[in-house]
Amino acid sequence: MQAQTLFHQDLFHSFEAMKTTAPGMSVKAFTAMLDQRTKWFGRTGKVNADAFQRSFLQYVYCNSEEDQLLEKEPLVCPACSPETVAVSVDGNRKLYRFQKANQSEEPGFFDGVFLSQDSEVSSFVEEVRGAVKSTAGRAMCGESQWTAARETSKQANKLNEEGVEIAVCRHGFLLKGLNMYRGEIFAYPMFLQKEFQDAAFLAMDVTCRYVPYLEKVSEVLTHLQPLQKIRHCLSVMHAKAHNTKCKILWNARNQEGAGTTLGEEVEQVDSFLSRCALTTKYMSKSVRTDMLTVHAIGWNQRKENGLHIALSSRFKKTVENSLDATESLKKMQDQLHCSDDMLKQWVVDVKQWASSGNAAASSVDARGLQISIEALFVSICQKKHYLYRQNDRNKRHQKITQKIAKEKKSLLDEIQRYNQQPDGDPVDTHSVVQKLSNKAAESMIWPWQEQNTDGVDILAKKKLFDQLMLVLRLTEEKQILVKEMMQRCQYLKDSVAKVQTLLATISDCIKTGSKCYPNGFTEEASKGLISLLKRRLHYLRLKQQTAACTYRGILQPTPQLVEDEGEMEEMDWQRDLSSEDEDDDEDDAEVGTQVTVVIPFDLTCTLT
Repeated sequence: MQAQTLFHQDLFHSFEAMKTTAPGMSVKAFTAMLDQRTKWFGRTGKVNADAFQRSFLQYVYCNSEEDQLLEKEPLVCPACSPETVAVSVDGNRKLYRFQKANQSEEPGFFDGVFLSQDSEVSSFVEEVRGAVKSTAGRAMCGESQWTAARETSKQANKLNEEGVEIAVCRHGFLLKGLNMYRGEIFAYPMFLQKEFQDAAFLAMDVTCRYVPYLEKVSEVLTHLQPLQKIRHCLSVMHAKAHNTKCKILWNARNQEGAGTTLGEEVEQVDSFLSRCALTTKYMSKSVRTDMLTVHAIGWNQRKENGLHIALSSRFKKTVENSLDATESLKKMQDQLHCSDDMLKQWVVDVKQWASSGNAAASSVDARGLQISIEALFVSICQKKHYLYRQNDRNKRHQKITQKIAKEKKSLLDEIQRYNQQPDGDPVDTHSVVQKLSNKAAESMIWPWQEQNTDGVDILAKKKLFDQLMLVLRLTEEKQILVKEMMQRCQYLKDSVAKVQTLLATISDCIKTGSKCYPNGFTEEASKGLISLLKRRLHYLRLKQQTAACTYRGILQPTPQLVEDEGEMEEMDWQRDLSSEDEDDDEDDAEVGTQVTVVIPFDLTCTLT
């Protein structure tokens, strides 16, 4: 007779919590720890890692089915529903999977839940590629090339999935993702953009090249024209690796209505998901899909638990930063003797300068040196920016560092050659070296790019322009945060209403004996569902109380930020907390029996 192992649900719950906290831990490492405990307590036998993983995924799937019955939405941000300010999209090349033979192609439990189905994505990519002739190679931003900006790309050898493209809201909630098979091509973010057409902004690291491609595709595929209604912006940190004019035109800081949206929320999530790659790159396709979905749901749950604190803290910091930024703007205006009317004109001058080409005419040799200098400078900035973001090996880090040193030497040589050209403004070598240092935060404006028509150089105008944009975005952010707090409270209120409606429906069926239970449940199963719904209702009301107290405390000193005084009354959840259902006691008496949850899977496995 073969021995069997029965896994306790608490063990799965502990493993799920540990995977959320330490996503790089493998199943084999966890089962090895269990084996050590087995020896320590004098028992015999080993836990089969494959059987444990299979049983764990079945357990998580059962929990997800229970969440659906309780009207939970694990991949939705409560603060962004129904109106979303911005969605950030980017690819993670570290979440690749090695190519293996003789692997099962059966779909996983969570196929299409977080990661879109590959068949849908591939059909869309082929539709786009068939409608528009793709340009090979990397796209250009000024004189620089971007690896992530491609219209087409070849498949990598020895890899099945080359990574994951994910969409994240401005609060860091994972919303949707897809598997990449051809690198970071433009068709992937376009597919995700279809899922979030209600968002006001779409943030990317190569927006300046993606928007023209989207316009070209929309001219042929007319059903994609609604995608052009979404405004686009460049993520704040990635903008530092673009040329100065591109940064002015597309940076999220310069887009009206974006608030202080960074557009870098994907990078924050990638720091978590990249640790999953230590184990997922060796998994089968279905298990990898399931495990990434489990991590995404766990990440969102952790974000939701602290959402009220995150919004209130962000609002408090925004108010403080707004006062400091306004004061700094006034000081800068006084130093440059710039009035408010003059400041408006300088803003227009900076935008016109960013939209125009190079101001000064130059000879062929000088122009060639200018292009080379700009390209080398931006290339060094890009390599520094992605040194630790896209490379996880020390050997690769060393090679890139050597390339940076080589390009820096070439840049200084090119600048020296340019300074020897007649009839040209020399480039300050010391200033360039300082800009390339880690502490430098200013953009580089070259002498041939300057337009000095009123006695003030464009760099001084840009400093005031950047400060004014910061003040305006902080002012917008305060209004956006108040609205998101209200949406969060309304989301909780709607969730309570859904649970109460479902609870009343099932209770009526039990009382009347009509046998019309939802989802084809039996009477006993319906009573068990009522117990779960009551627990869910208590949890939601506790969240309402916590959120209301937190938001009221942070908004009370500045009630003028709320446009409608009636909105604050909607945040008063004390009335909902005090108004319990009259039939709660009766329902507890009728349903107050122990409920056994039967999992429709065999969680026993044979020991090896």
